[in-house]
Amino acid sequence: NTTVSDSNYSTMVAEATGQQDGTIKIKKDCKAPIKVDQNKISNVNYNSQLYGVYNNSSVILDVTSNTFSFINGLSGTANVIYGENGNDFDVIGNNIVKCDFGSKNTGVGIMIYYNYVPNSQRSKDRVEDNILDSNFAANELYGIVTFYYGNYSINRNAITRNYCASNGNSYFFGIYTYFLETTQITSNLIANNYCDWTNMA
Repeated sequence: NTTVSDSNYSTMVAEATGQQDGTIKIKKDCKAPIKVDQNKISNVNYNSQLYGVYNNSSVILDVTSNTFSFINGLSGTANVIYGENGNDFDVIGNNIVKCDFGSKNTGVGIMIYYNYVPNSQRSKDRVEDNILDSNFAANELYGIVTFYYGNYSINRNAITRNYCASNGNSYFFGIYTYFLETTQITSNLIANNYCDWTNMA
């Protein structure tokens, strides 16, 4: 239960991670926040599945001020920022722009996805100040998805000019929530998004 500061952050991260083989392994129930901050992920191609940032462990994770752009897929599902079965997951100030999640085939894009992320050390999960702009998919495109448990603050996000290219039965959801606890959704801009079947803010 040590307070994390700039002076001890590197040491605490080193203690929380295991032996490396090209992927970061976080020990179970790590209490220090793991930061994914100020990265630029661009010009990435994938065939059938993409995870930009993926977390499936009970850690405190902050994904902040990252840019994902010009990600291009053939088909399948892209999860740009994805967290499940964890605790305390903040996604703040990220840009997901000009990505094509398989729009010419059968691609599905999910830009920010929470699946069963209850709170442990913090009182709420924050999804704030993100820009999701000018992205494409074929059949389904989702801006922010929050499923199952947790308290959320979903504020000041801009979800604009996103497009589903499929002719017939395409779906766009700006903010999609299901079975949450205390949740605040305020001051979001959801505008100029297109699909030909179901378009839900």
